[in-house]
Amino acid sequence: QVDRAFLGDFHERLWRRVSRKSQGDEMSEPTTQSEGVNAGQAVPRSVFDTSTLSRRDAIENWQEQLEPICEARLGKGSDIDFHARVESFVLDAIVIGDMQITSQAFDRSRFCIARHGIEHYVLHFFKKGRLVCRETEAGSKLEPGDMLVADMTHPQRMALTDIDFLH
Repeated sequence: QVDRAFLGDFHERLWRRVSRKSQGDEMSEPTTQSEGVNAGQAVPRSVFDTSTLSRRDAIENWQEQLEPICEARLGKGSDIDFHARVESFVLDAIVIGDMQITSQAFDRSRFCIARHGIEHYVLHFFKKGRLVCRETEAGSKLEPGDMLVADMTHPQRMALTDIDFLH
């Protein structure tokens, strides 16, 4: 388990540092950078937020954003109260972000992996909610303070309950 105080402190320092460098508006377009971030240079930032969209458009846009990574299915009642917000910062080959999403299930199949070729590791530090990895009969449960290392070269099946995590 990851120490909750560490996560809170890490999160505060990260956002304080990035906030000073980022001068973009709240709904900036996703950006990429291949040469790294130099001192004094703004950190490339991307925000995906469904709060201004109709429920139908929010769900459609969210599922479209995830399509190269996995298939997302909303949990019971999530279609009524659906929301998703992802804020990411690009630091050369590393992306650091904060994500809040409504209950849903994610499936990453071998077909999806082969079709899109996304191959990397993702570290998830859980601040709120619960995640159940459905690969085993009993399922591994992760809660606030836990960390998940996801190898995106392997199929994954998971269910999430109103999650807030750093990645």
